[in-house]
Amino acid sequence: STYDQNQLIIGFDKINQDKTVYGGKILFGPTVSGKLSTQFSMNTYYTQLYKNKPFRLNLTYSKSRGGVLLGVDYDQTKTTVGLTYPIFDKLQISIGISKVTSNLDYFHSISPHADFQFINYQF
Repeated sequence: STYDQNQLIIGFDKINQDKTVYGGKILFGPTVSGKLSTQFSMNTYYTQLYKNKPFRLNLTYSKSRGGVLLGVDYDQTKTTVGLTYPIFDKLQISIGISKVTSNLDYFHSISPHADFQFINYQF
């Protein structure tokens, strides 16, 4: 289901002369009653060229509150670390790991992930 939430987002990106790039973003949002909604989120990244291709490290932390599951209040915190690198001209791979903690023990998890993404692929 959908909901409306006002958010304040502050971020920056910095491109350096040595061709490294880094940045970050912080998000604040109020709790939405009855909906698991992001109350706070922080993302930061660092990109450096490796063999003339962008190698990116990404760190994300988010805290969500306000959800209800089977009549029980549900809150969640998620931390993710990931790496992204283009393995071919039009294909990149992202690998990482996410840790989710919750006030409900059943929803604690540590999950690896691997994704393949097409870059600028046009039909």
